[in-house]
Amino acid sequence: MGSWLYDGFQVDVTNRSVDIDLSNYVENGEWKLIDTKAIRNVVVYPCCPTPFPDVTFHIHIRRRTTYYMYNVIIPSAMLASLTLLGFWLRPDSGEKITLGLTVLLSLSVFMLLIAENTPATSFYVPLLGIYLITAMSFTSCSIIFSVLVSNIHMKGMHDPVPLPYCFKRVVTFLSKAMCMTLYHIPYQPKPSQTHLVETVYTGNGSFRKLPMVNGTTRVCDSILFVKGENEVKNSNQPNPYNTSQENTEKFQELVLQTLQNLIDREEEKDRETNLRNQWQEAGTVLDRFMFWLFFTGTLTGTLYLLIFLPMRKEVHL
Repeated sequence: MGSWLYDGFQVDVTNRSVDIDLSNYVENGEWKLIDTKAIRNVVVYPCCPTPFPDVTFHIHIRRRTTYYMYNVIIPSAMLASLTLLGFWLRPDSGEKITLGLTVLLSLSVFMLLIAENTPATSFYVPLLGIYLITAMSFTSCSIIFSVLVSNIHMKGMHDPVPLPYCFKRVVTFLSKAMCMTLYHIPYQPKPSQTHLVETVYTGNGSFRKLPMVNGTTRVCDSILFVKGENEVKNSNQPNPYNTSQENTEKFQELVLQTLQNLIDREEEKDRETNLRNQWQEAGTVLDRFMFWLFFTGTLTGTLYLLIFLPMRKEVHL
């Protein structure tokens, strides 16, 4: 406060005290008065040799945070926690991406609310706006990773192929780091089930083990059949009933071939099931890793932007 028309020899402006008189001050519900100062300055301009005194009033105000705490900050933090809970949903439930998009839209609404209640300036960005942008960034990244995890989980359903070696090593390392137990990775195939046809009934109440050739049973060369009452004969011995013997051997070969096909089909089904479980287990490990990663990032961003950064901010009057 000063005069531009009269110089200091005609009008001298002085302050009675360093602080401003607050006897008529009325409390405001949105702003809080922090500090006030009244400083007298004497300026000599190049155009005029006479001094021009003035008194500059410095008023330090701060926006009250109670309204924003209950209406913006706490709901935003709760929405950010819902983003973390999305990583605990099963990928085949179909709600992971829906939850992330809902949280993202809610944060956008809060962002519009902040934009309407803050000055439209480019010199400073409110910390609350920075926090919402950070939360929206984490939510967007969580949606992207949810899509990737769902793709990995469903890959085993439609295309049961073995896991790539590098990907399997990464999943194994992450599971050990997070103390998770893998039940299908690495996959150990079950022993061959051809032992089911390694024994045949001899006809006299006993069983005989058949020889193995290259891991398979050559039943047609050593199968036993019944002749007469409880009399066991080997098929390689001379037999007058050659025609009947040949028919019997053909029937036995057909039965064993059918049984072997069933066993092979079951083994292939077990292999596909284990490969499918491997992809699902890999998706679960990645989901858990993303949860801890986003939990650390969200907690760090919240504490830094809403607690530590405002405490370290210095205001110079």
